[in-house]
Amino acid sequence: GVRETESLGTGSRLRFEQAVARLREVRAMAAVGHEPYVSEWTADWLGASSGGGFAFKKGGAALIDFEDGLGAGLGRLVFFLPPKVLKDL
Repeated sequence: GVRETESLGTGSRLRFEQAVARLREVRAMAAVGHEPYVSEWTADWLGASSGGGFAFKKGGAALIDFEDGLGAGLGRLVFFLPPKVLKDL
């Protein structure tokens, strides 16, 4: 089902991670958010120092795998797709 959390709108990555941690039964999820948070959080989760390399355009998507839990430096990028690629699918 769909669940909403204010952390995506306020930019609190810690609150978002806490909200996700309460979803223990969920094995996969999609999160929808806005800039600059999506780029900043993606960079942090992948252990990068800046979100510039992960600048999401409207409609872009990334898949990040968190095998050992959700947190800074714990993610592994599976794919990063700009909206043009997704539109052409």
